[in-house]
Amino acid sequence: MSITKFSGASPANIPITAAFVFVGGTANVNVAANQRLTASGMAGLGTALMAVAQVDICYRNGPAPAALVNFAGGSVSTVGFLAGKAPYAVTGTIAPNLAATLTVGFCVRNNSAALVGSDFVNGWVQVTN
Repeated sequence: MSITKFSGASPANIPITAAFVFVGGTANVNVAANQRLTASGMAGLGTALMAVAQVDICYRNGPAPAALVNFAGGSVSTVGFLAGKAPYAVTGTIAPNLAATLTVGFCVRNNSAALVGSDFVNGWVQVTN
């Protein structure tokens, strides 16, 4: 079992996109095919206009531009943003069923008509058997 933290400043604005993007720092973790990832993160997010986006924990197998895989799959949380920033927390667990070094972090899919602003991200990921 291992626990790795991730933290870091995130971009001033999260672009409008149909795909998930990492926000803030990420962690690289080694997993075996039979291991599980459990992670939690918090990000300060907001917008000047009303916006809607999906937030989750994601992993990527390989370097960018490899696609992100969100932990919740189709059950991802959609949140609404009002003016100003507020903390948004996500937690999830997944068994990716592969042996690899994965990049894990807080992710957002901004499918609204407005840019979503962000601030800083803190979180952790745990690998268990």
